[in-house]
Amino acid sequence: EEPSKPRPEQKPGLRVAGGKVNTTISQSGKLVYPKKREVDLGDGRVRKETVFILRAEDSQPIGDGLQQLTGVKLELYDDDKHAVTLNASRAFLELGRGADGQPKISDSKAIDLRDTVVTSEPDSRLAGLRLELGDAKVNVGDEEIQLTTAEDQPVTLELEGRRSAKLTGRGARTRLPRSRASSLKQASVTILSDPKLTSEDVQVQAAGRMHYVEDLVSGAARIKLEERVELRLQEAKLGSADATRGGGQTASIARGSQFTGWLLRSRERPTSPAFKGRQRGDMIWQRLVLTGATATIETPGLRVETPSITLRPGPLGEPAVITAHGGPSRVLQTETDESSSQDGLLVGRSPRRIHLVRPGQSAGALHVMMGFPSWTTMCLQQQ
Repeated sequence: EEPSKPRPEQKPGLRVAGGKVNTTISQSGKLVYPKKREVDLGDGRVRKETVFILRAEDSQPIGDGLQQLTGVKLELYDDDKHAVTLNASRAFLELGRGADGQPKISDSKAIDLRDTVVTSEPDSRLAGLRLELGDAKVNVGDEEIQLTTAEDQPVTLELEGRRSAKLTGRGARTRLPRSRASSLKQASVTILSDPKLTSEDVQVQAAGRMHYVEDLVSGAARIKLEERVELRLQEAKLGSADATRGGGQTASIARGSQFTGWLLRSRERPTSPAFKGRQRGDMIWQRLVLTGATATIETPGLRVETPSITLRPGPLGEPAVITAHGGPSRVLQTETDESSSQDGLLVGRSPRRIHLVRPGQSAGALHVMMGFPSWTTMCLQQQ
């Protein structure tokens, strides 16, 4: 039979069954949720360690145990020290109740974030890292932090310092160690499509995936891009507009199927009192390798076709020596100097390595560091 009285509408919140009466507990307003775990110190001693603190300017129930938060800040801790902050405009999570009646977040449930921005604290192991993920899901475990996005979400990774780099693309898979005691000692970011790396003198873009892995102990990092890779090397602008052909910046363009770059993210403690003990990172290229069925590099006036291309930096980190290797290489001259009496363009082959050396990026850079005016190194820049 139909009930004589209509049932009352079920309000959103956490349902609690007690005998014949079903009740709903809901929470709204400002929320501060600290998550702690117990660390065994031996001899029966236990220390409570902060895992994270979740803060929200406002919260309200929107379903059975589902809570919506606005103005969200998730502070992640490393050995009880604030290390990473996640900011989001909104968050959705399943909120339960502990034995003491206080709000509780299940460890097995992900927190669904909107407009996510991840920033590292200046004195943490990830200092200088900023990650914009759009809509993302975060899982905070005892060993690691996982952040994932849908494949169409725009992603930006910035490595800040005196020499900075930016990586952009769509879709991301991120793993970060939660603490120094974690078995995971590396931070990794995978961009799923349309990756592009931009730094002061190197730009790389590809059609496939990009993998960034950084060893948090040594600071050594590796960046790998796949499928239809284009590498652009931008030479520094000289003091004189007539110093190089074209009167300004010139670029060398290399193309291949796979790019791997090794760099070092050093962290030093500046002596300037303005930094107040904070660390500032510096990104230095160690080596760059481009491979393909046929990798090519084009510099002003010259084109080289080769199986592999390796670039080594000068004293300031700019690529100074370009090496063609991995098998026979072909060299094609694409233009001649206007003052040259040469007839036709040079075409050559070599079964051995070919080195393209830029003295202006090595010896010239050292002269500029020691105070020589840039016009005095003009002859090195033109070689």
